[in-house]
Amino acid sequence: MISLPYTLVVPTPENILQFAWLAMGITFGRGFGKDLDQSIQQTKEFLALNWWQQKAVKIILDVTHHWWIGMLMVLYLPMEEAIWFGWGLILDDSVDIPARFGIDSIKNRLYGNGEEPKHP
Repeated sequence: MISLPYTLVVPTPENILQFAWLAMGITFGRGFGKDLDQSIQQTKEFLALNWWQQKAVKIILDVTHHWWIGMLMVLYLPMEEAIWFGWGLILDDSVDIPARFGIDSIKNRLYGNGEEPKHP
């Protein structure tokens, strides 16, 4: 397997306006994290759906993540506030991105995998 290096450079806020919108994006992302998906799937309304309807809702919940919504904001919205809000969404969800692609080694390097390191 070929491993290509990549770098995502997140700009640093230079004033209080930029910092405020970045922080609001992070906070908003926290509010719509995994708990929301799990909470929806535990409601009696969700459980009353038939199998294919539950499957459709799960797919919608799986594909709508705030990192890519934030990236679209950064790339396509011209307002400075929206761009910084988008960076906040990206930063908040960024720790989950590797796992979504089956790349646990990055997450394990950031947070550990609960195992003691093996020495040769």
